[in-house]
Amino acid sequence: MNNQLNIAWFLPYFLVLCTACLFAGCTGTDDNQSLIAEEPSIASDLIIIGEMTFNPDLMVVTPGTTVSWVNEDSVLHTIESDPESAIQFSSDELAKGDTFSFKFSERGTYHYHSSNYPSVTGTIIVQT
Repeated sequence: MNNQLNIAWFLPYFLVLCTACLFAGCTGTDDNQSLIAEEPSIASDLIIIGEMTFNPDLMVVTPGTTVSWVNEDSVLHTIESDPESAIQFSSDELAKGDTFSFKFSERGTYHYHSSNYPSVTGTIIVQT
């Protein structure tokens, strides 16, 4: 009976300590910490095409960033830089599930659109 009482007293504190370590990132290795830090940048370089929009329609990145677009819309889309853009880029037609990627190396503001639907527009700002 005495052992059961000690375990019952200890268990809530043990659970609180384990939960606190998980939320604080106490994983025991620096490798896991670096993986956690990298995940947001991977997601932030992705633009979803859906419901006739680019999401997000404005993205700010640093030079050397590769931006990827994935078509989740039910219609074909293209990614095409506006004619006045200092750097020209364009994709083939993207069916649902297709992706296109472009590496932005130079600082500047780049407007783009879907040539199939010119009202579907977006902007990439490359700055340091």
